[in-house]
Amino acid sequence: TAADIMSRDVVAMSPDATEHDIALAFRRHGFNTLPVRDATGQFAGLLYDLDLIEADPSATAADLARPATTLPPGAGLSDLLPLLSDGHQQSVPITEGRRLIGIVSRSDLITLLAAKIRSQDMP
Repeated sequence: TAADIMSRDVVAMSPDATEHDIALAFRRHGFNTLPVRDATGQFAGLLYDLDLIEADPSATAADLARPATTLPPGAGLSDLLPLLSDGHQQSVPITEGRRLIGIVSRSDLITLLAAKIRSQDMP
């Protein structure tokens, strides 16, 4: 399930984070996307590193956040695969209601699939 492979220690930006703060977080953590989470823990969209290239320096995370499809922690691989393979989302926020509790990235999914392939190849 998504709960089994999601990152639980989510690096998230607040809606009022500045363009500069967002750029620093991307550089510090090496992610391609960052979720936006408000003070109550509610998911408010995804930030993409490439969006910073043409961003207004006065933009905030709330201005730059894009809507994203979220999934519940019980979602299966069959739910995650289409979202991460169609090229539109690089990560899937995992939510309970609207509360952000984790995130699954393409890297997480590739790691899981590679482990499954290795386990099938073992005698």
